[in-house]
Amino acid sequence: MYNSEEKKLEKFIELRTKYIDMLDNKLITKAEFNHKNNEIFYIINLRPFTVLDSFNKALYNYNYYNSKAKLFLEEEKRLNNLNKKRCKIAQNNKKNCYYHKDISIIAMINLENSEYIEAYYINMHSKSLNKKIFEIYFKNKEKIILHTKNEKIKDLLISKNIFCFEDRVSLIENYINS
Repeated sequence: MYNSEEKKLEKFIELRTKYIDMLDNKLITKAEFNHKNNEIFYIINLRPFTVLDSFNKALYNYNYYNSKAKLFLEEEKRLNNLNKKRCKIAQNNKKNCYYHKDISIIAMINLENSEYIEAYYINMHSKSLNKKIFEIYFKNKEKIILHTKNEKIKDLLISKNIFCFEDRVSLIENYINS
């Protein structure tokens, strides 16, 4: 259906934006949004990139690994009291996906001009996550708001004079704290 890598990336951006808009307009739930994000990868039939030499490739990988991590998190929760071995496998897969997601974030930060990036801690309903999760907002990109608690990424943002230590309300508050 989509022949070139470039066309597949364009379709990815289109579907990603469509699903974000659907979530913003309350046409789908957070869980449905996460599953629709995962469907994108089957629709366009594109594996994650090994070389992240463009912002869109890094964004694709971010979405790919973040989406997969959320599915493994669901599986981990479902299996927690049922099958400890399979639960541990899901937990390890989730951690691996978050690791690759963070590699994608680093690539996006390094590929973008620092003046177009803001990063800050976000207010969380979960007290255990306060001062841990932070938001990275790419001001010149449409709907690119990322989250992580990776300290190396925070250090990179600090070294680029991008990180603000004051807590803020997330730009996607309803998604983050739901």
